Amino acid sequence: MLHIPSIKQSVWNLLPDKLAVQLQYFRAHGRLPNLTLPMTFTEKVQHRKLYDRDPRLPVFADKAKVKHLVSAMVGSQYVIPTLWTGRDIDDLDFDSFKRPFVIKPTHSCGETIFVRDGESMDWASVRSQCRSWLKNVYGTRTREWLYERIEPAIMIESMIGDGTVAPADYKFFVFHGAVQLIQVDVERFGDGRERAIYDPNWRRLQVRSSFPDTPQRIDRPSRLDEMKRIVEAIGSSFTFVRVDLYEVHERVYFGETTFYPASGYARYHPASFDAELGAHWSLQKGIASPARTVA
Repeated sequence: MLHIPSIKQSVWNLLPDKLAVQLQYFRAHGRLPNLTLPMTFTEKVQHRKLYDRDPRLPVFADKAKVKHLVSAMVGSQYVIPTLWTGRDIDDLDFDSFKRPFVIKPTHSCGETIFVRDGESMDWASVRSQCRSWLKNVYGTRTREWLYERIEPAIMIESMIGDGTVAPADYKFFVFHGAVQLIQVDVERFGDGRERAIYDPNWRRLQVRSSFPDTPQRIDRPSRLDEMKRIVEAIGSSFTFVRVDLYEVHERVYFGETTFYPASGYARYHPASFDAELGAHWSLQKGIASPARTVA
């Protein structure tokens, strides 16, 4: 989220949504967005924030509720088990859950606490963080409308992988039911976060966005075709959605769905790629088709 030190949050929140979006976009990209006829991917994200009020978006963005939807659409075997969800964390016995597990809010992005085997935890601090999450209305500053429609809650789920390091995150950009881009993030929760970008056939693209291009070779996922079928089923009824998956021990797991990646403020290098990616997204098409399931 962009930090705006010169304007107090209370005053910023009073600005008209369109003006706030234009100012933030200018700060990120050095130009005003074309909101009348958006052409680039990042402009179309702004357009969606301002004008798309699809009532499904808050449900799919809710980290707890979306699991039920994904389970019905593609199968429960792809959903990471939820150990607990709710708001009353004061008397919750965190030690009663089988480690390793993850604690996160259901109504925001990029906020996670890992509880690993044998690791000493300051539960008072964890509860304080959870209470802070519950009070936070995510997306207000960036005018990400849908997050205001999600009831804040805390979710505890099993940690997949080796129980120590978060697995690589495969982020599929799905336009009108078809994968057009795969972004892979590694070391997501450390200081050395890196990224690689691929086309749907796993050809690496010479494109950078937000984080350094990783020098390491990332092998094609063994279940890439299965992963593409899953995300295209989930994304079949949306003009655009990013669907995040993991592949662990040759099993595929669903992570989350995102409708405003980086709030549309990430800069692509080369800059021309922003328009190339945006060309896949037709705002005039509307809904691609009824949601489908994986056969």
